[in-house]
Parts: sequence; structure tokens; C-alpha cells
Amino acid sequence: MQRHGLDHALLKENTVFVLALFASHQQIRRCISHNDKKYV
Repeated sequence: MQRHGLDHALLKENTVFVLALFASHQQIRRCISHNDKKYV
């Protein structure tokens, strides 16, 4: 039971990490596309 709780906590942490990573990736892509429009 303890192990399952640990796994669940890790999964939650990983989900937060992945979401943060995805959000920053979207932010970067938005910046890039914005810059591309500026240079065109």
C-alpha cells in the first residue's frame, strides 16, 4: 500500500512536470511564430 502511494505521488509529480514542459514548449512556439511574422 505504501508503495502504491509513492508511485501515485511520483505520477502526479511527473504529470505536473510534463504539463509545465508542454506549456513552456507552447510558449516557445508562440514566440517563434510571432518572430517569424515579424521577419516576413
